Amino acid sequence: MFVSDDKEEIAVFYFKVLAEIHEPIMIKLKGLNPDFDYVDKNGEIYSGDELMYMGIEIPKLEGDFRSVIWHFLCKTKY
Repeated sequence: MFVSDDKEEIAVFYFKVLAEIHEPIMIKLKGLNPDFDYVDKNGEIYSGDELMYMGIEIPKLEGDFRSVIWHFLCKTKY
Protein backbone atom coordinates (compact mmCIF):
# COMPACT_ATOMS: atom_id res chain seq x y z
CA MET A 1 0.00 0.00 0.00
CA PHE A 2 1.22 3.48 -0.89
CA VAL A 3 -0.27 6.79 0.29
CA SER A 4 0.80 10.16 -1.11
CA ASP A 5 2.23 12.70 1.34
CA ASP A 6 -0.91 14.84 1.10
CA LYS A 7 -3.06 11.68 1.63
CA GLU A 8 -5.04 12.42 -1.54
CA GLU A 9 -3.95 9.38 -3.59
CA ILE A 10 -3.72 5.72 -2.59
CA ALA A 11 -2.52 2.59 -4.39
CA VAL A 12 -3.17 -0.84 -2.85
CA PHE A 13 -1.82 -4.14 -4.17
CA TYR A 14 -2.90 -7.67 -3.17
CA PHE A 15 -1.11 -10.78 -4.42
CA LYS A 16 -2.38 -14.34 -3.97
CA VAL A 17 0.12 -17.12 -4.64
CA LEU A 18 -1.85 -20.36 -4.20
CA ALA A 19 -5.59 -20.89 -4.54
CA GLU A 20 -7.47 -21.47 -1.29
CA ILE A 21 -11.10 -21.70 -0.29
CA HIS A 22 -12.40 -18.15 -0.49
CA GLU A 23 -13.62 -16.62 2.70
CA PRO A 24 -14.31 -12.90 2.72
CA ILE A 25 -11.06 -11.12 3.56
CA MET A 26 -11.00 -7.43 4.37
CA ILE A 27 -7.91 -5.26 3.96
CA LYS A 28 -7.82 -2.32 6.36
CA LEU A 29 -5.88 0.62 4.97
CA LYS A 30 -3.64 2.83 7.09
CA GLY A 31 -2.45 6.41 7.08
CA LEU A 32 -5.46 7.97 5.33
CA ASN A 33 -7.28 11.14 6.24
CA PRO A 34 -10.48 9.97 8.00
CA ASP A 35 -12.30 13.12 6.84
CA PHE A 36 -11.59 12.65 3.11
CA ASP A 37 -13.84 10.82 0.66
CA TYR A 38 -11.97 8.59 -1.80
CA VAL A 39 -13.15 7.48 -5.25
CA ASP A 40 -12.00 4.30 -7.03
CA LYS A 41 -11.84 3.71 -10.81
CA ASN A 42 -15.44 2.43 -10.81
CA GLY A 43 -16.75 5.64 -9.25
CA GLU A 44 -17.41 3.99 -5.86
CA ILE A 45 -16.99 6.45 -3.00
CA TYR A 46 -15.51 5.43 0.35
CA SER A 47 -14.74 7.58 3.37
CA GLY A 48 -11.22 7.50 4.77
CA ASP A 49 -12.75 6.33 8.04
CA GLU A 50 -14.48 3.42 6.28
CA LEU A 51 -11.32 2.29 4.46
CA MET A 52 -9.25 2.37 7.66
CA TYR A 53 -11.68 0.77 10.11
CA MET A 54 -13.91 -1.45 7.96
CA GLY A 55 -11.59 -2.01 5.01
CA ILE A 56 -12.20 -3.22 1.46
CA GLU A 57 -13.07 -6.78 0.55
CA ILE A 58 -10.76 -8.80 -1.65
CA PRO A 59 -12.80 -10.13 -4.57
CA LYS A 60 -12.94 -13.88 -5.22
CA LEU A 61 -9.86 -14.75 -7.28
CA GLU A 62 -9.94 -18.06 -9.16
CA GLY A 63 -6.69 -19.99 -9.56
CA ASP A 64 -3.10 -19.48 -8.49
CA PHE A 65 -0.96 -16.38 -8.85
CA ARG A 66 -3.67 -13.72 -9.04
CA SER A 67 -3.56 -10.10 -7.98
CA VAL A 68 -5.77 -7.07 -7.47
CA ILE A 69 -4.84 -3.39 -7.64
CA TRP A 70 -6.95 -0.57 -6.20
CA HIS A 71 -6.32 3.09 -6.98
CA PHE A 72 -8.15 5.74 -4.99
CA LEU A 73 -8.16 9.50 -5.43
CA CYS A 74 -9.49 12.06 -3.00
CA LYS A 75 -12.97 12.99 -4.23
CA THR A 76 -11.98 16.65 -4.61
CA LYS A 77 -9.19 15.59 -7.05
CA TYR A 78 -11.39 13.24 -9.12
